[in-house]
Amino acid sequence: MTDVNLEAAHMGLKATKLLRCGMRDLFKTLADGPSASGDDEDGEKTLQNDIQTVINNINHRMRDLESACTLLAQPNPPSGPLPLMLGNTSLLGHDTSWERTPLYNSLISAYRWSDRVFEHSSQLVQMMNSNLLKKTASQFHGGGLRGRPYSVIPLKKPTMTAQQFDNFCSVLQRQFNDMQIEIHRPFGAPAVLKVTLERVLKSVIVLRGPSIEWVLVKGFHEDFFTEDGKIDIWTPSRYHVFQKITDNANAAMLHFFHTLHPDLAVKSYVTWLHSYNNLFNKPCKRCDRRLQNNLPPTWRDVRNLDVYHEQCRP
Repeated sequence: MTDVNLEAAHMGLKATKLLRCGMRDLFKTLADGPSASGDDEDGEKTLQNDIQTVINNINHRMRDLESACTLLAQPNPPSGPLPLMLGNTSLLGHDTSWERTPLYNSLISAYRWSDRVFEHSSQLVQMMNSNLLKKTASQFHGGGLRGRPYSVIPLKKPTMTAQQFDNFCSVLQRQFNDMQIEIHRPFGAPAVLKVTLERVLKSVIVLRGPSIEWVLVKGFHEDFFTEDGKIDIWTPSRYHVFQKITDNANAAMLHFFHTLHPDLAVKSYVTWLHSYNNLFNKPCKRCDRRLQNNLPPTWRDVRNLDVYHEQCRP
């Protein structure tokens, strides 16, 4: 079966060639200008007539080219016997009126399309199986789409000893002089960081291993300890501004999460949290105001640490 209408393609090439010749004649006529012999007005009229003739010729060639393109866009009825590649469905092609019953042509196109989808999907499966950041993968027969049930590929979790984590927090403490970081281990191995940022806010960061699990932010004059001396990680701040910051802090926690490099995620998160040291004195980047709805800018962009109100953030 021929996919391209050869007659329409030949007409299109011929029309393109004549169109190029017409454009060449137009440029040549414009370059020559009016004839030097005779009256100036007669020469200009002659030039206008020549240009009009050439433009009319170009318009005719353009219509011929558009007609050829229209024919190329239409499906070409196959000539000769059809290939028996779809089994008994080829019997649909025995009708002599191809322009009335193009069903078999559509089936051929759908078959080729699904075949390409199958090929691309097989290549995608191979690429996903070679991805080092995956947690699970599906095992397929021959790289195809018909697969077995999902099998879990174990991913080695990064570990960090207590001494290594203490050294890591010491490095963070030296990096941010205006931030005080205290380590608490009320339940043994899971660590809880109590972060005090100048005289602005306090926060607790609950860790599971080296990964952040929960964040709570309160005002500088609020406390995280109960009457019996235990750390409280659930009671929210009584100030609306720090409740907003807590919501944003937990959203940022999900943004900075990284499975393979949790230490880098914690460092990036602490850098983001440190950007709240100007909470009450830096105006919003968009509206250039310090207060909106009686609240300071409580949103910090996770990419460039820009300051925004909740209603102004991008």
